[in-house]
Amino acid sequence: MMIKLHVNIDSHEQQNFTALYEKLLSKFADDSNCPAIILLDDTEPMICRNSFGDSVLFLNRNSDTLLRDFKKTISKKEIIISEKNEMQLETFWSPECNYGIWYNWIWKVCKYLEIDMPAIYIVDRMPDAFSNLSGVVLPGNRPYATDIFIRLDNNIADTVKTCIHELRHVWQYKYHDDWFDDYHAFIPENREAYYMQTAEIDADAFAYWVLESNGIRFHLEDLGLTRSKALRERMGFFREMKQLKLNHLIK
Repeated sequence: MMIKLHVNIDSHEQQNFTALYEKLLSKFADDSNCPAIILLDDTEPMICRNSFGDSVLFLNRNSDTLLRDFKKTISKKEIIISEKNEMQLETFWSPECNYGIWYNWIWKVCKYLEIDMPAIYIVDRMPDAFSNLSGVVLPGNRPYATDIFIRLDNNIADTVKTCIHELRHVWQYKYHDDWFDDYHAFIPENREAYYMQTAEIDADAFAYWVLESNGIRFHLEDLGLTRSKALRERMGFFREMKQLKLNHLIK
């Protein structure tokens, strides 16, 4: 069996996948059995698993009956995927990830930020176009986001920080679209200008604030005096807000 991984991000329209993830989480109360969801442009709904029992659910993101497709597909017999097929999925799926825990927590973050859940991919390898990044929001055409890719890091706190950062960007697209006027994408030769942009300071500060309020601290001064000062100033703004608890995501 060959799996076609066709995702035309340029043509995606804004979609709210909150109900789909809620349906998944209600079905799999046991976090360890929760499959990953891969939303493709052109696929027959199917559920697959590897030889270790890790499951992944393929759904057509453009279906008018997405929740019905989910209900039908989740009850089907799983197709066993080969090692070759599993390698194809590295930019969409990480068998090492406990998706039940992550989806549940991401749902809570989206609820906290009052944003729709986009398609979420926690992966072993970022898509080639973003291989130098730890996370990215796609497609980037404003004022909404349709997909988030997060690379699973050996340090779980770093992965959580990246995930919060990217979800905050989704919030920015919805509530402060003007922050992306004249926005510059990341290039190694111009790191400082990139990191000092309003959207990046806000997303980083929000992520660091959430982690610090859960007892996980970073030495921000290592990021440079100017940047760390801007981050601390923005973090002060968040201290007036209700805390966002990580629960058991980070132990």
